[in-house]
Amino acid sequence: MTDDVGQERSEPTKPLMPFHAAFLGLTVPPVAAALVLFLLGASPTGLPLLTSSLAPAYLIGGVPAFLAGSLDVALAQSGWGAAARLAVAAGLGSLAGMFVLAPLYLAGMVAGSLPLLLPLACAAAAVLGLGFSILLARLIN
Repeated sequence: MTDDVGQERSEPTKPLMPFHAAFLGLTVPPVAAALVLFLLGASPTGLPLLTSSLAPAYLIGGVPAFLAGSLDVALAQSGWGAAARLAVAAGLGSLAGMFVLAPLYLAGMVAGSLPLLLPLACAAAAVLGLGFSILLARLIN
């Protein structure tokens, strides 16, 4: 189909899954918990350790994951590409991890560089969750 000047119109962007933000909110916190356990040297496949880390993971990362999913839907609707959305997700994941750590560093409750694995794990979990979500959206559409 062409418009008035003879140029072809670009295809409308495919809609994301209707549950895109909820999918990210439900999958990213457990992935982040498993990544933190793995980065700290624990075996994330141990059921007691993994189940005990789920409550804090959802408490800390649930709201940021839902917000990141909602922002990703808005970015996708405004025409942002997948790579740019993945970069934004990594940045938001890292900021969410730093948001949790900043008060602890200021209060002197944590020190050193080992706690900085949390923002790294949050960024990796956000990218993995969003990448999987984008892949599912492309397979479904």
